[in-house]
Amino acid sequence: MSSDDLIRRCTNCGASLDLRYSPERCEYCGSPMIAEESILAESLRIETVNDVATPLIPKGTALPASVVETFTTAVDNQPVVAIHLLEGDHERTERCRNLGRFELGGISPQAKGVPQIRFSLEVSSDGRMNIEVQELGRDNNKTIEGPNLRVLRH
Repeated sequence: MSSDDLIRRCTNCGASLDLRYSPERCEYCGSPMIAEESILAESLRIETVNDVATPLIPKGTALPASVVETFTTAVDNQPVVAIHLLEGDHERTERCRNLGRFELGGISPQAKGVPQIRFSLEVSSDGRMNIEVQELGRDNNKTIEGPNLRVLRH
């Protein structure tokens, strides 16, 4: 937890308070302190077939949050799965913000739809992303730290 997580404004008088010393009431006006919640400012999406931005975590979700989805290949003997992560509230990729592209190579050669690729995404309360992609049943995975997201305090 960072020191910024311990500073709050009193919703009654506006005073800045260090929650380490006054966690329950404002030391100036006595109002009860209401903990702020971090929420996702925009939806997180992943590009699927035909430039569709499929939602993973919707806008307004309380943080921390995580999602696990299983995808598969689109063609026979596909050796690589490309991941395109997006932020935005539109179902078309070109209308969303690009958060990054990465690939998981070394996919076992099989008929389309057979390889199972697990995609895990975790977002911390301060907007940090951790992503893991793994081909199930094999020791083939990749972990990356994504860009920081914009979060709203509420």
